[in-house]
Amino acid sequence: MSMPPKITVEIWSDVMCPFCYLGDAVFQEALESFVHRESVTVTYRSFQLDPELTAEPKSMAEHLGGRYSEDQWAAMHEGLAQRGQHYGLTFNFDRSLIVNTNRAHQFSHFAAAAGKGAEAVRELFAAHFTDGANVADVEVLADIAERLGLDPAAARQALAEETYRQAVDADISLARKLGISGVPFFIFDNTYAVSGAQPTQMFQQALGLAWQKAAAEPATAEAGSTES
Repeated sequence: MSMPPKITVEIWSDVMCPFCYLGDAVFQEALESFVHRESVTVTYRSFQLDPELTAEPKSMAEHLGGRYSEDQWAAMHEGLAQRGQHYGLTFNFDRSLIVNTNRAHQFSHFAAAAGKGAEAVRELFAAHFTDGANVADVEVLADIAERLGLDPAAARQALAEETYRQAVDADISLARKLGISGVPFFIFDNTYAVSGAQPTQMFQQALGLAWQKAAAEPATAEAGSTES
């Protein structure tokens, strides 16, 4: 009896991208309703929208630098906040601290190595958008490690030694090679791509197409084989 097919989903995102936080929640809703969800492997990959930022935190208002009025800024985020509520997400944009996210991405790779990658990504999103935490702060990341049941001392050491810096760089390099210029970006089984925080139905469709293709591949191989 043949084994059921496996499919992969790779997700490029940045900690400070609100559409990434929302898109991940929408994707999770689609995955929960997918009948073959136990056969789906999800890998989170790093992306930096602004690698020139420093680890010194700035408020959203400081980061925008007067480009928008407070009313304009609030209007821009109102729709996102409302959509987020549907998925149980809380966006406190007025509390968000803008920092370089490379260290946060290194932490997500540290957690992934211990089987906690997805949980770490969501904790980082919540820390940034809901709690107003500095996700470039080693102690903030060590606290997240402890909440995930990981060794905070090991997290501090990995961050101090930049153990996962090359893994972050590799993800960003792969995104560049694939022509990915914005996030969130989802690739289903190396075949189908979805860009942005799309409706649940689009993620469901991509999962279904990837599964159908994976399920058909063994049959195709058998049909094309001959006995000598």
